[in-house]
Amino acid sequence: MNSITRIVSFLDEAQTYYLATVEGDQPRVRPFGTALEYGGRIYIQTGKVKAVSKQLAANPKAEICAFKDGRWLRISGELIDDDNKTVMTAMLDKMPQLKAMYSPDDGNMQVLYFKNAVAVFSSFTEAPETIKLESCKKEYTKQERVKSLTEKAEQGDSDAQYQLGNCYYWGEGVKRDWQTSVYWFKKSAEQGNPHGEFYLGAAYNDGHGVTRNIGLAAHWLRKAADQGIKEAENMLNRDPEG
Repeated sequence: MNSITRIVSFLDEAQTYYLATVEGDQPRVRPFGTALEYGGRIYIQTGKVKAVSKQLAANPKAEICAFKDGRWLRISGELIDDDNKTVMTAMLDKMPQLKAMYSPDDGNMQVLYFKNAVAVFSSFTEAPETIKLESCKKEYTKQERVKSLTEKAEQGDSDAQYQLGNCYYWGEGVKRDWQTSVYWFKKSAEQGNPHGEFYLGAAYNDGHGVTRNIGLAAHWLRKAADQGIKEAENMLNRDPEG
């Protein structure tokens, strides 16, 4: 397990951490629960309308702290805004409860990653362990991410296939192409990947990259819903003509 995976796993297991920012000369702190490892970075999520977003825009320096089983983790650094919609989609895939409030194209959803950051694991019984996150971060441009996903998708990786489909859907790192996005969603769905099933069903429901077909939409959305994708269940419960 690499350092970033270990850190995000700790945050996931703690469930709640506290994010501290600065507003002028006044510290501000609030509970958070979003954490994602993507492209060698640690991401959190919020809404652009929130005060925390405005504080980070004015001063990106921040610190988070989580506690679990007698140990605590601090991460200090800068939180940098990232408009990459594939990262937003990955965040929503990991935390589907957010889909009731956010979507990558709503103009409000925001994902931020730690830069120039240091993480410290501490306890009352052991010496602190310090990890410089930059030393284990691999930088990817959007084009490099597409190349990496394409290699994995062509080898049959169903997660890479639906993620690549999202790159084509949103035009992230590649020219927007809904037909190609459907191709990769279908490849993923045919392997039983619930996210691939959901995105393929959504494509049939919306007629994006494929002829609209409510029957096929319901077929794939039901498969995704049966595997726990709540947004698929929500789409099935909507009026298909609404």
